[in-house]
Order: sequence, then structure tokens, then C-alpha cells
Amino acid sequence: METTEAQIQQRLVQLKSSETQSDERKWMLDHAVSKRMQAQLNRLSALALSVIAEVADHPAENASAIAQSLNVTRGGISRIAKRLLADQLISTVQREGNRKERNYVLTDWGQDVANLHHRMHQALAAHQTKLFAEFTPQELTTINRFLKLALEN
Repeated sequence: METTEAQIQQRLVQLKSSETQSDERKWMLDHAVSKRMQAQLNRLSALALSVIAEVADHPAENASAIAQSLNVTRGGISRIAKRLLADQLISTVQREGNRKERNYVLTDWGQDVANLHHRMHQALAAHQTKLFAEFTPQELTTINRFLKLALEN
């Protein structure tokens, strides 16, 4: 069973606006280890970063599994994967006995981007944890219930 704080964090992610995504991109650009990484980050969409994170978390997944996990179309994942392949952030592997299916793994460069993306989410979670400390468990339960209802309507 998830804690109330974990549930609220999930709902806050759902409430993200393009402004929040812009703040996340700014954080990543500010913490990029090189000008090359900054240039790469400027070329990546939010969905491309999500694909990189998904491949980092679940190596050797195919486009269908990534699409299902991110709730986007398989075609959308395939288009993004082509760009990520061209930018050498991911590579393909084939499972033995299945020459048709393409599975994706991160390159070292892709892993560097995934690590930065993960650090950004850790920083966001730490900020949210400080915010949660301002509320009692009962208040957090009420906030959680409100956000749940707000997202259902």
C-alpha cells in the first residue's frame, strides 16, 4: 500500500503544466555536465526524455511495451526511437529467436542523460517532501482526496 505522500506525488506529476516541464528542462540544463549535453537536451522533447527514462528502467523493452507504459501510440514511440537512435542515445538489440522485434537499450551517452533526468526527479521529490512536512497526516489525506477527485472530473 502506498503512503499518502506517494499518492500525492503521483497526482502532482499528473498536474504538471508546460511551465513545470520548462522548469524541469531548466534544471537539467543547469546541471548538465557539458555543452554537448546541454545541446542534446535542447533537442529532446519531454516525451523523448520519458522514453529514455523508461529504457533506463526497463532495458531491452520493445516499442509496444514502452508505448503501453507511457500511454502513447506505438508509432509515436517508433518515431522518437528513430531520433534517439540517430542521436546515439539508444541502440537496438534483438532477442534470440525473434529477428523481427526491435528492443531498445541505452548507450553510455543515453545513460548519462537518463542519470541526469533521474537526479532531476530526485530533486523534485526532495522539494515535495519538504512541502509535505508543512501538513499534518490528516491534511495530506484531505489534499490527496481532493486531487484524486479533481483529476477524475
